Amino acid sequence: MFVCFPFYHLTHTFRQSLGNKNKIHRLRAHASILVFLYGSDESPPLNVEQLYIDVFDDEHWQLPILSSAANTTTQLQGRTGVKMDGPYAWVPPAYWYDGMSHAYSGGAFGFSTEISPGASPTTLTSAREMLTDEHLWPIDSVWDFHCGSELGLFHDLRFFLPPLHSRMPACADVKSFLYFSQLMAYESHSAMFEAYSVFKYTNATGVIQWMLNNPFPSMIWHLIDFFGRVGGSFYGVKSILGGNVNVVIARGAERGGELFVVNNNPLKAINAFDCILQVEIWSMESTVTKVVDIPLDGKIEPDSSVKIGTIQPDLKSICSHQSKDSVYLVRAMLKDLKSNSTLVCGISMQFIVCFIFSRRLLTNMLVMLEREVYFTPLFPRYLGLG
Repeated sequence: MFVCFPFYHLTHTFRQSLGNKNKIHRLRAHASILVFLYGSDESPPLNVEQLYIDVFDDEHWQLPILSSAANTTTQLQGRTGVKMDGPYAWVPPAYWYDGMSHAYSGGAFGFSTEISPGASPTTLTSAREMLTDEHLWPIDSVWDFHCGSELGLFHDLRFFLPPLHSRMPACADVKSFLYFSQLMAYESHSAMFEAYSVFKYTNATGVIQWMLNNPFPSMIWHLIDFFGRVGGSFYGVKSILGGNVNVVIARGAERGGELFVVNNNPLKAINAFDCILQVEIWSMESTVTKVVDIPLDGKIEPDSSVKIGTIQPDLKSICSHQSKDSVYLVRAMLKDLKSNSTLVCGISMQFIVCFIFSRRLLTNMLVMLEREVYFTPLFPRYLGLG
C-alpha cells in the first residue's frame, strides 16, 4: 500500500500538529505499507520537506519515504527513483514492450507508481444507470461529463475512440460499442501487466494501476466501476495476475513472438524438466496452420519470468505468404509430458496480424499500429450486455 499525504500548504505548525503526528504514528506499524509519499505529482518545497522529515524522525518511522510519486529530485532526499509517466490513455500493446527506447514513457521498466492504459467504458448495465435514455447513444457531451476534468487532457474519450473505430467493426448502437470497448479494455490492460510480469526484476520493479475504482460514475481509469461492476479491464488484469503460472507471447515490432513463462508463485518453483511449450497458430478458418513444440529444461524459480523461445520466424514466414490484413490466433500451452495434461494455456484469445513486424514509431497513439482483435465467441458472459 502506498501512503500519499501531499499537504503543500503546511506551515511551521505541522510538526507540532497532534493530528498529523498521529497519522504517521498510527501508520508506522501497518503491515501493508510499502512506502510513504509526502508529495504527489511534485515534490514539496524545501522547508515543507524538512518538516516532514523531522516528524518521521520524531515518530521513528522505519519504512521508505519518497518526496514524490514522480521522477523528481530534491536537495534533502535526492532522486526518487520511481516514475508516473502515464500514458493514462489507450496505447497499442507494443507500447509496453518497445517503451524501453523512450526514456520518458510508461513502458515496462522501472517502478511506475501511477499508470494505466486509460479508458475503461462501463458495461451496458452500468451505462444505463449512469446515462438517461436520450444520452445513451450516440456519444455526446454527457459522456464527457463522466470522463476526466473538463479542463484536463482526458475530458473525453478522444484517445480511445479513433483506435476502436480503426480496429473494430462499426458500432450501430451503444450495445455494440460497449461490447467492443470491453475487448479493447481487456487487451490494453492485460498487455500492460503482461509486459511488467515478463520484465520483472530485470527492467521492471513494480507497477501500480491507476486506478482500482472510481468515486464517481466514470468511463475512464478503473478496474471496478462506481457501481461495483467489472468488465474487460478487470478481467484483463485477472488473466495475468489471477493464477500462479502464465504463458505470455510478447507483442510489438521488436519482440513480437517471444515466449515467456511467468511464475507468480512467491514460494514454489516450477519443475519444467518434463514440460514442453506447445504453440498453435490458427487461421480465421479455424484450421491449425502450424504447431511449434519448445522443450523446457530446468526449473522456473519462484516469482520469476523466463524466456523460453520465440515463434517470430514462424509468424514472419506465414505472414510473407498471406495478405496484409490476414489475422491469426496464437495459442500457447504449457504441457506436462508425463501426464499428457495441459498445465496452463496462455494468450488463447490473441490474434497476430501479418504486418505487426513492420517497424513503426509510437508517435501517434490515435493511429492503429497493430490490428489485434479477440475471438469473440470465447468471451464469457461477464460483459453485462444483456
